[in-house]
Amino acid sequence: MKNLILMFKTQKTSGFILKIFLPLILIKGSLLSQTGGLPYPLQNFVAVKKQRLFHYPKGPLFQGRKHDIDFITDVPTDSITAAILFFKTDSMKNYREFPLAGNNGLFRFQYDPRLFPADAIEYFFMIQAGSDDFYAVPLNSKGELTPSRRLFTDPVLYYQQKMSADQ
Repeated sequence: MKNLILMFKTQKTSGFILKIFLPLILIKGSLLSQTGGLPYPLQNFVAVKKQRLFHYPKGPLFQGRKHDIDFITDVPTDSITAAILFFKTDSMKNYREFPLAGNNGLFRFQYDPRLFPADAIEYFFMIQAGSDDFYAVPLNSKGELTPSRRLFTDPVLYYQQKMSADQ
């Protein structure tokens, strides 16, 4: 950058050109010199692969009730070689693997509190398409896998709080 400024001065370029190009050079240098490349708002528009796996947690998880944990993908079923839910409760040290069978892009795991009693669950989902493509969810803004942690709530307390908030 110092070389460019020196070049402008040595060639006796008019101050007008210096005023135009110097801010552009400084802005470009500051954007690309940050760690991680572009600043956060611009990262989503540069070299982002199409998301192929989706998970939207449904409302609250109630204590003592079965719950479905759903994942949706647009990867063709015949391309999927493995679909696995990694799951653990607050009393487990390690994740357990549960292979899942899909139905038209929908993969469902049913949590049963009688089999896995807990106050909270933590999970993530991964599919393998072919031998080289892996997709996982949920991801954070940096594209890193961040397991979803869900707490169980008492249904009576939940609806009492909801009713008092509505009034």
